Amino acid sequence: MTRVTRLFVAAAFTLAALVAAPAAAQVPVVLAPPNITLPNFNGQQPGLTGSLEAGALVARGDDASATWYNPAGLTRIDFTTLTASGGALQWLWVSPNAFPVRAESSSHVPAQIGLAWKEPFDYLNWVASVSFAATSRWEDQLSSELQVGTPQAPERFAYAASSSYSRYTASVGAGYTPDKKLRLGGSLDIEFTTMQQAQSVNDRILATPRATSMLVASYANAYFTHLRASVGVQYDVSEKVHVGGVFKTPGIQMANRGSAGFDATLNKDGTLANLSYYDGSPDLELRVPFEFAAGAAYFATRFTLEADIRITQGSGQYTFFAPTRTITAIVDTGNGAPQAAETEFRTYEIDSGSVFDFRVGGHYFLSPRGKLTAHGGFATNNSPVGADDEVFQKVNLRHLTAGLSAETAHFVFAGGLDYQWGTSPLYDVYTAQNGQVIKTTVNVEGFGLVYSFGIRF
Repeated sequence: MTRVTRLFVAAAFTLAALVAAPAAAQVPVVLAPPNITLPNFNGQQPGLTGSLEAGALVARGDDASATWYNPAGLTRIDFTTLTASGGALQWLWVSPNAFPVRAESSSHVPAQIGLAWKEPFDYLNWVASVSFAATSRWEDQLSSELQVGTPQAPERFAYAASSSYSRYTASVGAGYTPDKKLRLGGSLDIEFTTMQQAQSVNDRILATPRATSMLVASYANAYFTHLRASVGVQYDVSEKVHVGGVFKTPGIQMANRGSAGFDATLNKDGTLANLSYYDGSPDLELRVPFEFAAGAAYFATRFTLEADIRITQGSGQYTFFAPTRTITAIVDTGNGAPQAAETEFRTYEIDSGSVFDFRVGGHYFLSPRGKLTAHGGFATNNSPVGADDEVFQKVNLRHLTAGLSAETAHFVFAGGLDYQWGTSPLYDVYTAQNGQVIKTTVNVEGFGLVYSFGIRF
């Protein structure tokens, strides 16, 4: 499929101009490049250990972040633990190869804050927890220009865009172990998803007898709240081999809000067209899919290694955005009075596919009692974006993590590195006013400094 523009940009502008203008003043179709936004699910990994071991914790757990990976792992916690802080300083580079520059961004990601309460109210074999974690974070900004066209009619295209996408999860969970081998757990989770996009476009052709100029400024934002539940189990096959599994229910959309708007002006062949759009209450839907993960861990005297699989079920194709307002178009051909018209805005579809991810991680005790520990991990973070998706970009990512942790009687400290990379398929990114189609792939690289600390009681 040829990629169309992302939310609320020049495609609607050209549609309205075609409807409003008389046949003699037809406006050619112009599409702005998309905002680049990745919705990959296996992104930011919260917690003291998870952030350094690529999230391979389905069969284990040692702090309140077990509520996110597998609530059954809460029962492995030996002491009441407050994860006072956890996060990452993240740098991101996004490089559309058709453009001469790359997008760069830096941000602080609050990874996880939580409390694991050992034997609450003297209930033996129980652990309760509350946790707040950032489970996905994307942010990029791009500003560039292209010189296209011919020597007789050179075309300059200037483009600036920014986008962000974040998911946060607040959880209340508990784990219970009826014996020394079987562990059970569950949690109730509220997920918050935020999205923002903004674009500006300046496309000009210097030709005779008249120049062509197009200006577009647009923005969009959306916020969603979903309710879901997690249920997990762990079992010790032997002292050295532990297995676990967890599933997360599809999200029930509890609330959403958003807005979108743009202003556009096109001056071509003596015709001046102006369009404006604002929608403060569009119909929005974002589906949070069913997830399942299973893993096995091997425990030795000085090291532990775990391998997990994670399956995220696709939600299929559905309408993400449906407008509740129309576009106001004013067209002046220079032959008589300007014409005004109201034109329908289009809908935008999400095509959500199923993905399979693999994670492996572990640690090695550098000191005999685990006072100083080395951690590492690798994970895939495949894209759920289907071929007909009009909102998100498809980039399969890979993650490498490494770091160290140290502990005393009451404090735990951890720090390390997180590196991710991936490349999108080739797609049509822009159709210039002269009809030239520009294709590109997009390279994504991210580098993070991960840190966390906790207090044990």
